[in-house]
Amino acid sequence: MAARMSNSGLEFFVAAGQQQRGPFAVDRLLTEGVSAQTLVWREGMPSWQPAGTVSELAHIFVRPANAPPVPPMAMPVGYAGPAYGFAQSPVPTDVPSKKILAGLMGIFFGAWGVHRFVLGDVGGGFLRIVITFCTCGIGGFIGLIEGIIYLTKTDEEFYRMYMIEQRSWF
Repeated sequence: MAARMSNSGLEFFVAAGQQQRGPFAVDRLLTEGVSAQTLVWREGMPSWQPAGTVSELAHIFVRPANAPPVPPMAMPVGYAGPAYGFAQSPVPTDVPSKKILAGLMGIFFGAWGVHRFVLGDVGGGFLRIVITFCTCGIGGFIGLIEGIIYLTKTDEEFYRMYMIEQRSWF
């Protein structure tokens, strides 16, 4: 059986999970997100193979020796960094202001749980109010301590602990 040909040469199918896409011309494979590890197949090949091992494709994965390093890719919101096996931890742009607001609200209005409401933890906010009432105000120091802790965390730590993991205490 002859290999399928396009105007620019051979065409390959690409494995995307349990599905296949294509066929795509060689010059379009990179725009389709194909990497050297992506499984590809074309007519005439006995089985699916990593694209980097296919002789007709190996040249598109070679980086010149003097090329600058590839910049890190932007990760989606919710990506939590090294603790989850990734190299970096991008933090959404609103996190530093939310950290400062939550910290200051914890210091000044911690007895009323305002800092927890800022973080979206409604139950934690109401719990701080109940503790304050049950301890005749002494429990309000919890908010003060939490506010100070928030402000001493790095943006990455704050984001991971209080927005991703949604830690309830300290």
